[in-house]
Amino acid sequence: MEMYLKIEKAIYTKEREMENILRQKHDLLEEIQNSKAACVEITDILYEGVTVEIDGIKYQAQKTKGVTLRKNGSIIEEVYVK
Repeated sequence: MEMYLKIEKAIYTKEREMENILRQKHDLLEEIQNSKAACVEITDILYEGVTVEIDGIKYQAQKTKGVTLRKNGSIIEEVYVK
């Protein structure tokens, strides 16, 4: 009977660990999804020669002012702020 209780306790403990791991996985996947919407917002001047990298995609900047850089597929596009 004692062996049975030990096995039951071990199963319960592993199930709780699995629930925690699945919860952490869900939270991390949610965070990754939110980070895909990241952008760079330049409120003043973006100088020529500056390299911006978003999610492994590099963008070589030209001198510009008031711009938001966003990843769109496999490129980084400029969205001008008014």
